Amino acid sequence: MKISIKVFVAALTLSMAVILGTSLFTSIVAYSAESANTNAVAADDNSENIGIIIEELTKKIAEEPDNAEWYIQLGAMYATIGVLDESIALFDKAVEIDPKSTAAYFNLGSINAYLEKYEEAEKNFNKALEINSKHEQSLYGMGLLNMKLEKYEKASEFYRKAFEAAPEFVDAHISFARALLLMKKTDEAIAVLDKAKEKFSDNHNVYFNLGFAQNAALKYEEASQSFQKAVQLKPDFDVALSGLGSVYVALGKYDEAIAAFKNVADRNKESAEAYSNLSVAYREAGKYEESLASCKEAIKLDPKFVMAHYNIGATYLNMKKYQEATAAFKDAIKLFPNHAEAHFGLGVMYAQSGQKQSALDEYRILQKLNEDLAAKLFDLIY
Repeated sequence: MKISIKVFVAALTLSMAVILGTSLFTSIVAYSAESANTNAVAADDNSENIGIIIEELTKKIAEEPDNAEWYIQLGAMYATIGVLDESIALFDKAVEIDPKSTAAYFNLGSINAYLEKYEEAEKNFNKALEINSKHEQSLYGMGLLNMKLEKYEKASEFYRKAFEAAPEFVDAHISFARALLLMKKTDEAIAVLDKAKEKFSDNHNVYFNLGFAQNAALKYEEASQSFQKAVQLKPDFDVALSGLGSVYVALGKYDEAIAAFKNVADRNKESAEAYSNLSVAYREAGKYEESLASCKEAIKLDPKFVMAHYNIGATYLNMKKYQEATAAFKDAIKLFPNHAEAHFGLGVMYAQSGQKQSALDEYRILQKLNEDLAAKLFDLIY
């Protein structure tokens, strides 16, 4: 039995958080409406300019100690550079001065969520929403918080309210689709992103996420078009290019897949994931030596990258080099004992090499980890 990408989507590793282009409390610090434009520029500038702005804002506070605006701006600057204790103190002061400041409460919620103080974060977001029930950033923050807690239904409701309150809030549309995907409502997620595509026709993240959802629905041709559009809009969008490569593999367009993954690897020479993904395309094309070389490069870059060990095992298995495959799968399992694909690969290897009892042992493990893979292995054994 050849290990195929059509069976093992996990052989191509793309982080869910990255795939969907949504931040998890690392960059959602907000400024008050009056200062958003000025400070957004500052946050994107170099550290020297941020230092100058911090100095200027400190002077402003000395001049106007009862102006909550300056505390919010300075707190946002400190949050930008990771000085969170000082940032929290400044937002607390802003709330003391202006108990109706949604920006201060939202920022406190964002920082507490980032620090995994979820109860405090929820209180902060809810306080902002008591002041303004349509505060889109706090609605979005509650969505992110519930996603973190794996409460996807609640998260989807907050995301929906966020983009209803602010129709141009593209991340809310994307995150709503993400929640739907995690609820296994793939067709609904695609519909949301199709509609978002019409509204945000020049947004690469919308097309990328649409491609991801279409890929999850096994709509590979449509997914390839969406990923291509994302790359067209942002040529260095490596995650989209990797998505395109995975779709090409599923479509059997191996030369195109190799080209896409090689492009990513060439731009990310320190990325074990990039080389591991390239190895899958080579393996599916039957270019086993190139696949092994890419896997070994991935392991050289990161000896603990589990998927590289799995992929080298899968390649050796396809080459019928059972001893080498066994060692690689066991290396993957040693790093991650509950790696279902590695257990499956090991089971396939045992079954193909006539070691029925060992294959059954892997089947029993898979019954607890992945029932679908367990059933596939059972069929192969018998």
